[in-house]
Amino acid sequence: MAEVAGLATMLPPKIAKMLGTIDFDSLKSQRKLEEEKWLEENVERLKTEYGVDENFSDFELLKLRNYEESTASCKTCKGLPCQKKIQKGEKPSIKVDTLKNRVYTYNGLCKFERARLNRERIKRNFKSANISADYLKKTFEDYNIDAKNKKAVEVAKKILSGEESGAYFYGAFGAGKTFLSVIIANEFVKKGVNVLFYKVPFLLKDLQDAMFDKDHSRESRLLKQLCEVPVLILDDLGMSGKISTYAAGRLSMIIDARCENSKLATIITSNLSLSALQEKLDNPSDAADSYTLDGSRIVDRLKAMCVPVKFLGESRRSKISQSERNVEEWNR
Repeated sequence: MAEVAGLATMLPPKIAKMLGTIDFDSLKSQRKLEEEKWLEENVERLKTEYGVDENFSDFELLKLRNYEESTASCKTCKGLPCQKKIQKGEKPSIKVDTLKNRVYTYNGLCKFERARLNRERIKRNFKSANISADYLKKTFEDYNIDAKNKKAVEVAKKILSGEESGAYFYGAFGAGKTFLSVIIANEFVKKGVNVLFYKVPFLLKDLQDAMFDKDHSRESRLLKQLCEVPVLILDDLGMSGKISTYAAGRLSMIIDARCENSKLATIITSNLSLSALQEKLDNPSDAADSYTLDGSRIVDRLKAMCVPVKFLGESRRSKISQSERNVEEWNR
């Protein structure tokens, strides 16, 4: 009561007067009786459910009561909107230490908050992945699998499971190489893995622009990202038909770095076979007498980390275009 009296001198008169009418000793005794009754009724259950024994003090066992009372609403909770603002997204958790006879309580994230954070993370990953909006929701269900691309799909699934570290998809334009690589990217993003997708011609332009930027560190930052991102997809390598010494040098740097880390996944699409790519790397369009880059070394590195898969058949894009023209002619 002395503590209450001391507190009363610090409060407004009306509140102090109200406190003076409360019998705190009686409330304390009543609370103690309730706690003793709860322990008597639940001690056997606590032993079964939490593994406690007679060595746990009443104080520690009552932590379990507080835990059960604070999580009672979780059983009927339908989502974050129905939660109290001060506790939104939180769920009390416990750890029972049978060696020290202690019960530790702490606040963790509830399943709804974890799900919300996961959605936000996936959303950020999609945004940073540099994937075209047309491809963002594409899955294996959208891909027309046949005998000509079955092997490529099998390799794609092995990359997702971690059985393979990469793939070199090559073949005719419009054969489905980019489509399949984007599906791989989407599946990784859904798992919370960081992905970077780049059309090689745009990548080289970004690197060259960064090289002449006032911020001289921009090129090195981009290269660092390309070398370290968990999943890198380089689309349309060799599309322009020419490879410059700058492009060959940067490609070699990226492949070398990624080949040294088996935990990184790398997917490359191209209309060039590996032998054709090697020839272009050995003879870039602007090579000088001092050019010493060895194309065979780069290709060997690619073979070490990527499964070469040729896409057979004609362009699917041309088939679709022809089909659209046939429909148009039929409707005339």
